[in-house]
Amino acid sequence: MKLYNTLSKEIEGFEPVTPGKVTIYNCGPTVHKVHTQIGNLRSYTFSDLVKRYFTYLGYETEHVIKITDVDDHTIAESAAEGIPLKEYTQKNFDDFVKQIGILNLIRPTYLPKVTDHVDDIVKDIKKLKELGYAYESNGSTYFSINKVENYGQLINLERQEALKKNAQGRMEDFSMEEKENTNDFCLWKAWTPEEGKVFWDTELGKGRPGWHVECSVISRKYLGETVDIHIGGISHIFPHHTNEIAISEAITHRRFVNYWLHHDYLIVEGKKMSKEDGTFYTLNDVLSRGYHPSVLRYVLLKTHYRQPLNFTWRAMEEVKTALAKIIRFLLWLDGVKNEKENKYSVSTDIKTCNEDFMKGMNNDLNFSEAMGSIFDFISNVNKQGEIINQKQAKEVYDFIMSIDSVLGFVDPAYKDYIQRLDKLIGANELKSVISKRLKAREDKEFNLADELGKQITAAGIRYTDSKDGSSYLEIAES
Repeated sequence: MKLYNTLSKEIEGFEPVTPGKVTIYNCGPTVHKVHTQIGNLRSYTFSDLVKRYFTYLGYETEHVIKITDVDDHTIAESAAEGIPLKEYTQKNFDDFVKQIGILNLIRPTYLPKVTDHVDDIVKDIKKLKELGYAYESNGSTYFSINKVENYGQLINLERQEALKKNAQGRMEDFSMEEKENTNDFCLWKAWTPEEGKVFWDTELGKGRPGWHVECSVISRKYLGETVDIHIGGISHIFPHHTNEIAISEAITHRRFVNYWLHHDYLIVEGKKMSKEDGTFYTLNDVLSRGYHPSVLRYVLLKTHYRQPLNFTWRAMEEVKTALAKIIRFLLWLDGVKNEKENKYSVSTDIKTCNEDFMKGMNNDLNFSEAMGSIFDFISNVNKQGEIINQKQAKEVYDFIMSIDSVLGFVDPAYKDYIQRLDKLIGANELKSVISKRLKAREDKEFNLADELGKQITAAGIRYTDSKDGSSYLEIAES
């Protein structure tokens, strides 16, 4: 398994901290009003793919997505709605969990909230002060980047250049006069009257945590001092991930993360997502157009994670067609009746496909290369035509579903398709008609079979027959 590591700027062989186990962390949503759009979903879907593939390889996985449930936006929005912060963020958190479920993301091992870990955060900030990395000014506590020799290593940033940049991130209303250095970032923000009842009265004073320290503390609490893989968008390399490293390694004096995987931006029709242009899309926007969630999941994975993902409705249609091809293949496999032995070595093709699939995934998670092996496999099996027997069909079906334990979009789409097909059959009272037609074909009463077939097609269902007696149904519109 080889991965591109942002820290080294090289493709590296993967070696876990603990043999047989992989720890994965990625920054999660800030659960404000519009907490998750399709660009965010690219990140969570990618981390799900990483987790699923390591599980496929036999590793135990522990996965954390941190939930930011207190910041400037959530405080302002909850106040505007006149409800407590906890109540406001809980409903948005519940919606986030619902969305990742719709996209068939395996729920992370942990979904820790910042507000449940304030004591842990305060403890680490106190430790940073004791070690000389942090200082207090006007009730707030800051991290001194001058104390870190290799600050900015994640982006090869010279410290002198870093001093010209804004490492603060996500904190408003700071006076530069409060800081020893303009680029020092906030670990603990002093309370202001505008924040109302949202504060924690601690040894650091009355206030709340800063963004960067949240991820540092929570990742180490659940995954240990050194995390195997940290996932996030390229926009977070600096300052967020840079500051996570500074905090964590100042406390532990150990490498914080071994492999940094950063995905590129999602754009829409070649441009940045924009509310003004009507291209700021959420999951609900996609579903409202009639697309199955599996189509969006496939689109979010299709482009290599280190490349910009250009979301278009044309791409959605193309993926919808590709997914329909897989579904039609599974329908055919389910309908195979042939029991005759043949010389086709299905196990050889399965072995070859699995090796090629893993070759693609092991190549820095090259999803397109891996999917190419699946479509080549489907083509090879289809070429065998009617010689395929039931035993072979089951082997192929089971293999596709085992691969889908990584992909995560075939099984949900297929099950929903079967449910829609069964509902259509039931609504038109076609179950007995279908049975009678198959019996008529078996008895070589082809005229009767054709008449019964007309009732089926009139209901919007297509049927495909094979000479061996096999037959499968599909929805005509698909």
